[in-house]
This record gives sequence, C-alpha cells and structure tokens, in this order.
Amino acid sequence: MTNLKKEITFFYTDNIEKLTTQNIANEANKRGYKVIQTNNLKEKAEIGFYCSHKPNPRKAKFSCIMLHDLGQRHDTWPHFWKHEPWSAFDLGFIPGNIWGNMFLDHPKTNKKVMPKKGLYQVGWPKSDIIFNNQEFQSQIEALKKQYDLSNKKTILYAPSWENNEKQTEFIDSFIKEDGFNLLIKQADWPEQYPTIIKNIEVMEKKYQNTKNIITMDRRLSIMLALGLADIIVSDESSVLVEALLFGIPSIGVEDWLIPDTSPPRFSCIPFDFVYKTKKKDLNASVKQLLEKGHFINYKGKKIPFQEYINQWFSNKGTSSKLIMDILEKTINKQEIFTGENLCTTLNTKSPSFSWHQLLPKKLVPPKK
Repeated sequence: MTNLKKEITFFYTDNIEKLTTQNIANEANKRGYKVIQTNNLKEKAEIGFYCSHKPNPRKAKFSCIMLHDLGQRHDTWPHFWKHEPWSAFDLGFIPGNIWGNMFLDHPKTNKKVMPKKGLYQVGWPKSDIIFNNQEFQSQIEALKKQYDLSNKKTILYAPSWENNEKQTEFIDSFIKEDGFNLLIKQADWPEQYPTIIKNIEVMEKKYQNTKNIITMDRRLSIMLALGLADIIVSDESSVLVEALLFGIPSIGVEDWLIPDTSPPRFSCIPFDFVYKTKKKDLNASVKQLLEKGHFINYKGKKIPFQEYINQWFSNKGTSSKLIMDILEKTINKQEIFTGENLCTTLNTKSPSFSWHQLLPKKLVPPKK
C-alpha cells in the first residue's frame, strides 16, 4: 500500500457506533489488514475510520467518515454538513440517494465542507448481515423459538431515548389485549448517560415477568429485533429508517418527549414514510397499519415500496466490500469504476427534493 501500513483503526464512542462499522472491520480483516477498534478518538492511526459527531482526524494519516445514524442530526436537514462538516476527512460514505440529494442540492454550502478526495453512495454497511447470510437467518429463527413469537403479531418498541415512562405508555396501549407480542429493544447507551440507563433498568425490572412482553438484550444488534417484528413503534430513532430494509411499517409518536433540550422537546420525525400518531391513538394506529398497510408517497406520488427502499439504500448486502474497494483504490491512486464521486459533480444540476414537505409541523411541549 502506498506510503501506508496495511492497518486500519475504527473509532467509536459507544457500542452502537462500533456495530455500525463492524462489517467493514470484518471485510478489512479478510483482506489482511491489522484491524484496531478503539474508543480513544485521540489515538494515532494509519487509516482512521470515524462515524461519530464531529470527530477530529488529525491523528490519522488517511481518514474516512460515515454516518452512525440514518437520521443523523435530522433537526438540521437538509443542511447537515453545515453543522457536521466533513472537510477534514479524505473520504466520506453515505447510504443512498436521499442523502446524496441532500448533498448535491446545496453546492454553495457543501463545496466548503465536503471530504478532500471523494464522497460516495455506498449503502448501509451495518445491514450487510441481513442479505445472503444464513447465520443471521438462523439467529432470527432461534430467537423466535426462544421468545415464543409464533401465532401473534409482534410490535417492536425501540425508542431513541427512554424517559418519562414512554415504555409504560407503549405497553399500556396494548397490555389488555392478548393478540400481540410486545418486543422491547432499548439502545445500548454508554455510561456517560446514567439517567437514561437507570430509566431502562427500571423498565426492565418492572416488566421482567409480564406475559407477552419480551425484553431483548441491549447489546444485540437492532437488525435482529427488526427481523423479528411485524411493525415498529419509536419516537424519532433511525431504526424507523432501518425498518425499511425489512419491509415492515413504522410509527413515530409525535408527542413523546425527547430530553436532549431543556425543557424537553417533542419528537422530530422528518421521514415521509413514517406514520405519525399521538400517544392516545397508538393502539388504533398500529391496528390500522397492520390491517391496511401504509402507502409510500415520495415527491408527491405513490411509488412501489422496493423502489422507495432503493432511494435510501444502495448496494444492499455489498456495502462493506464497496467501501473497502473505494478506500484501497483511492489510496493507491487507481481509477474507480464503482460509483459516482459526488464531490466531482457537486456543481451539476441534481434531482429536486421537496424537503419542506418532509419537515413536521412545529410542536410545543406542554407546560408543566
């Protein structure tokens, strides 16, 4: 490799970020790289791979950046890169056309904050395991038997934040009925968030012996939870987007509070495919979607579900391989035939995207 050791370091700040790049790390290992995974963002690296908010790659000789969250900083859309610039990195990777259009539609701003050598639509490497992977399917079948999920529809509750007893509100919406399995998958929060971890632990203890309520290990991949579900309920988490990969409908509860501001704000759900509802209507909304489905409206017209999925995700199942191909060819200064470098086409006309139609109406938290 030109001027670089065959060594790559994957940086993360929590287990979710580690899982986001794990399949890339596996692919790098197959190719003979020495793979290092660390939460010390100040560590030196030959090739540094980052996916956290605004990391500094100055200790890496060559650096790559990607999202850790498909809805990352959705409160800033479509001006994501203005708030989280990637100009300090050599290569950047995004999931598909939705993010690509966000980048191309704002050339004046993004030209100043784009990666140095290229930005590519490569898909979502975290999801590679669900395609053509017999081990993944075997895990799903084993969990179905372990949780006894047969003969009932499974509703997955996977919030971004656990606060204000949202889990209790979710369970209370369905607990009096016997027709559903209620599957709980909380995020694996780092120790820097003791209040959220405590909230999750309280919920786990409260419902540990309750019929039809299954609490998954927080350390497991969200992909396994989605593989078990018939429908997902969340506040504003990016799992609402990942649910598209499994073809299951998603519901966002608009009046659930998010405690990342003071006072807490309401959920922000700028996704056109997510069915929005209120807490009091959750039961009816879930039943409606399970019975009738939820049509996708994209740019003002209905489109087939698979076509819409392809707008979010390119290279399904091969994303990690493509990322490593681009990385190696860029470092070795080889011509790349694997996809369009969005940095070189930033000033060309790109498809128009009606972002204002996706943004939810402003909600004001209730007065205490």
